[in-house]
Amino acid sequence: MQKIPLSEVLIRNISFSDDFTKTVEQKQVALQEAERMKYVLQKEESEKSRKVIAATGEAEAIRRRGEALLENPLLIRYEYVQKLAPNIKVVVADQKTMMSMGDLLQENVSAKQ
Repeated sequence: MQKIPLSEVLIRNISFSDDFTKTVEQKQVALQEAERMKYVLQKEESEKSRKVIAATGEAEAIRRRGEALLENPLLIRYEYVQKLAPNIKVVVADQKTMMSMGDLLQENVSAKQ
């Protein structure tokens, strides 16, 4: 028997059994699904981190507002008056009157004209 050395071989018309082809396709589908799940998990982790950062910032803002109110309890009245609708002229709360001076000044200017 004589041996012939080959450096290249061209093979054409290769076919695999249906079972082998299905197995390879199923493996590819499973790999793609695994990659998709990794992406979903990464996305959820990013969302979790974003929510934690937002909650931390909100907690810090609440803490600072609390400190400001401790230092100046009248601040809450000021903020209340600032958030009133522009057409409200006088507010009675706790048997005390709080006025929006901007509205009173506006009335005086309008009356003079």
